[in-house]
Amino acid sequence: MVRPLVLPSPLLPALAYAELADARPARAGWSARVAATDLVAHSNAGYLAPLVRETAGLDVPLVAMDAALPPESGRYALAPPALRDMLTALADADGLLPPWTRWWPSGALDDVVPADRLAELDAACPRLPVAYVDEIFEAPKGWATRPCAYLAFGQTYAEEIAAARSWG
Repeated sequence: MVRPLVLPSPLLPALAYAELADARPARAGWSARVAATDLVAHSNAGYLAPLVRETAGLDVPLVAMDAALPPESGRYALAPPALRDMLTALADADGLLPPWTRWWPSGALDDVVPADRLAELDAACPRLPVAYVDEIFEAPKGWATRPCAYLAFGQTYAEEIAAARSWG
């Protein structure tokens, strides 16, 4: 039985994943608190997942769930330049980003977040410093050749989907 360890996006609060954690035991016989056989990373956490896998010494497949991906090798920041520019414009005078829910135009989250949950999610989202996306990391050697998979819910991460396909 697959027992995933979910690496949530640092941009979202835990409640964004609550229904996923609650549904797993009921629907698939999974437990949210078991030894992992997969590392599942969502959204911005995809940039960090290969580092987490390596640093923690996890010998498990990495599953990117609608997630950003680091390059196959080399150094990278936690946001591509266009996103970094957008976030700089959104940051307040103290350099803090608004909650993730406010990064997008009105209505952009209608298909992603149920309307009756948006206010709760918005209130719980962390306010990270824009400097967060400037952190530079080095992709672990050979991370993309280790067991990995990509789970896409649409074309939001089209470049990552293409990269994952090219890496096999």
